[in-house]
Amino acid sequence: MTWDSQRGWSVPRGAVDSLPLVISLYCTATLGGAEFQSTNYLLHMTGSQIYEVKLFPEGPVQLMVGEALTLNCTALVEFDAGVDIRWSYPRKQVGERREDAKPHRQALSHATEAASVLTVHGVNVTDAGRYSCNVTSTGATRAQHTQVLVYGELHAKHDITYKSIIIYNNRFII
Repeated sequence: MTWDSQRGWSVPRGAVDSLPLVISLYCTATLGGAEFQSTNYLLHMTGSQIYEVKLFPEGPVQLMVGEALTLNCTALVEFDAGVDIRWSYPRKQVGERREDAKPHRQALSHATEAASVLTVHGVNVTDAGRYSCNVTSTGATRAQHTQVLVYGELHAKHDITYKSIIIYNNRFII
């Protein structure tokens, strides 16, 4: 472990993996035969592993124009890992943002669950395309993707209803 007044502490990860969760560090210097000691610095180790990333609903999402799109990106990460969850999707790439992204964290017994819920209100056909959830920590980046399909009014009018069907000589007569 070394101290640099310009960069701060340099602590190799391997040097602290077997130590308790919080350790204390200090500097000593000798000047003119007198020894000086800095104040104590607390070093808190955090995790960096991303165990799993899931995007809900799974599979392609089909919506009609005007409906709301809601996607949930949930990452299971090492306890106390700092994570950043970011979304990319067609409208965001052209600078038009109409979404709400709400982050959420919950400590579990074996890991931490970090989540972000993306809601796009009143979708239209230009909202169709690939939606990605990117989870980044200090040690890794993982992503999940889904396809969003948005149907306009024309697709909704293709429903056909039959009032009666008569079978005559193995043929359908409507």
